[in-house]
Amino acid sequence: MVLTLFNACQNPANKTLSREPALGDLQDIVANGKLRVLMDNSTVSYFNYRDKEIGLEYEMLQNFCKELGVELEVTLIKDYGDIQKKLDNNEVDLVACNYTVNAESNKTVLFSNPYLRTDLVVVQRIKTRSAAMDKNMKEIDHPLLDDPIQLARKHVSVRKNSNAMMRLHNLQEEIGDTIYLNEEATNVSTEDLLELVSNGKIDFTVAERNICDASKNFYPNLNSSVSLGIKQNIAFGMRINSLLLKSKVDKWLEKFMSQPAFGFIKKKYFIQSIEKDQPLIAEKLSRGALSSYDGFFKSAAKKHNFDWR
Repeated sequence: MVLTLFNACQNPANKTLSREPALGDLQDIVANGKLRVLMDNSTVSYFNYRDKEIGLEYEMLQNFCKELGVELEVTLIKDYGDIQKKLDNNEVDLVACNYTVNAESNKTVLFSNPYLRTDLVVVQRIKTRSAAMDKNMKEIDHPLLDDPIQLARKHVSVRKNSNAMMRLHNLQEEIGDTIYLNEEATNVSTEDLLELVSNGKIDFTVAERNICDASKNFYPNLNSSVSLGIKQNIAFGMRINSLLLKSKVDKWLEKFMSQPAFGFIKKKYFIQSIEKDQPLIAEKLSRGALSSYDGFFKSAAKKHNFDWR
């Protein structure tokens, strides 16, 4: 069984792997009674809302841990530059951070089969009347971009060494012009960058579409309609020699993704069709509204004599 796994799984780093069970592989996880997961503090991965732990990847891994009969132990990413070190030092067993599979990361990380696919998009702010009134918010002096080539001579802020930065470097070559890249620190998350665009601190960033979709209700004044290319796979990352864990995760994913529970979780976090109404929603919220449905709540509250908020 183990020999078959080694024949089937390629070693991206071209290292010689022992046929003995690796330290921190599946047998140790079961023996210790916990799966140690490094997670992103985001809607897609993991966050705490009103003392409740939620997040798409968190809910998925809760189901996986139930099958293994172990507890889920979450460690939040403080610096994205430390992910590889934490894996290699056996500080965690698995990484779940909307992890994009690409040629570079595939050299040192063993990925599960993908469970999501997403593309990178340009994130820009929708101009609203409140923007002119807020002295702390920079005004955008151009209309919304509708083509990646329009990023030429624009300042775009992305995290250093991120998938987004690599894509923008390639885009510069494709369009034959300069994109002014502002490298943010490796401890800055994608959602941090979305907030900076929303607040007018920066004009543009590039992010995975699924993160933007999951964050629409938090940042209704953002537009993420311009794609930068093909969709890429999202998967769980493991140590390069955690072959037994990968085999178990892949088999579980195959079964879990065919069940209604997986479709429900995805719908819960991603199916929010407010993009077409974003300009209207952003303007309403900027004038003190709590949501685009305030009128319905006010009407119902008046009938029952309670505070609509």
